[in-house]
Amino acid sequence: MKKQLPAYLVLLIITLIAGLILGGTYQITKDPIEQQAILSAENARKAALPEAETFEQLTLEENSGLDWLYAGKKGDEIVGYVGQATVQGFGGEVEVIAGMDENLTITGVSVGGSNFSETAGLGAKAKEPAFTSQFAGKTAPLRVIKAGDAPADNTIDAITAATITSGAVNSGVTRIANYVKGLTAPAQDAQPVTGAVFGASAKGYKGPVWVDVTFDAEGKITSLSVGNDKFKETEGVGTQVKEPIFTEQFIGKQAPLALEDIDAVSGATVSSTAVVNAVNKAYEKAQATDAPAADAPAEAAPEAAAQPVTGNVFGASAKGYKGPVWVDVTFDESGKITSISVGNDKFKETEGVGTQVKEAFFTDQFIGKQAPLALEDIDAVSGATVSSTAVVNAVNKAYEKSLGQE
Repeated sequence: MKKQLPAYLVLLIITLIAGLILGGTYQITKDPIEQQAILSAENARKAALPEAETFEQLTLEENSGLDWLYAGKKGDEIVGYVGQATVQGFGGEVEVIAGMDENLTITGVSVGGSNFSETAGLGAKAKEPAFTSQFAGKTAPLRVIKAGDAPADNTIDAITAATITSGAVNSGVTRIANYVKGLTAPAQDAQPVTGAVFGASAKGYKGPVWVDVTFDAEGKITSLSVGNDKFKETEGVGTQVKEPIFTEQFIGKQAPLALEDIDAVSGATVSSTAVVNAVNKAYEKAQATDAPAADAPAEAAPEAAAQPVTGNVFGASAKGYKGPVWVDVTFDESGKITSISVGNDKFKETEGVGTQVKEAFFTDQFIGKQAPLALEDIDAVSGATVSSTAVVNAVNKAYEKSLGQE
């Protein structure tokens, strides 16, 4: 009678053989896979900067915010730069590759990455030429606008119902452009900011939004920077309030301000309002301090009464389809809505349907409308009437709070 090998020994032999086969396969395919990855990366760089013949990788500064950066060359001459930045989209990480010529004009943009998981049919459209081709020929920083907004040389049309993804891609392009600009700009002597700097914060969409501001003798804004280490606004959307395209609007404007005095970031009305409110708080500090205004002796600044900060945020919730739907709303003195954001950590509406009440295309309808509202005053999300009604009801509850009725 033949002896049979123990089952564990048979299993061990099979495992060893399989391991040897897999190891051999890996060694055989390793180099071709690596070569294919290198070729794909090279092709992506060439697509972003077609004029370049070769690419030389550059060393990035610490905390650059970029994954990599190459100088594109034609012969020995640098004809532009190509970089990659990873930003946070609606569904996860989004890799953005952008190329620009020596004048910082964008030559090409591509979107994707191994972890790309934006919503099919919505955010996933960010990979399509219909969206990415808009960047070519323009110079960052650019502004993302929704359907119906007036286009300009510095605007990009957002993907319908995918404002977060659109803004995230734009943020990545801007990050690359800003780094290249700092790399190529001629060195200049730093110019001191004249006048005392006044800092203040206001409630944003995800946390406090801090500003540092200087004013001249008349209360006009001479400098503004937004954000500190507690800044947590949504990547690609609320983070745009830190960009020069937004902050430079404030320069020369007379404080105190109203939201209507500036162009709010599309899809980030709450963050934009927070900057305005924080600027007004800083102005109150400037009026209450003994420090002289910019370029003016102390006695030159006339005494001014403190201005109240308008736009307090009122929060409330109403029953949605799967749970409570929370809103944060601000109203003007007549009860018109000046900002609104929907959702908190208890938000559980149906993905892709009820969740659309959080999108800018829905919430932007409320801006400028007189509270209290009825459902007929807005276009409800198709297939999500219950969630849409919950937002309206929550807004009305918030309005009651603003009147001191609750």
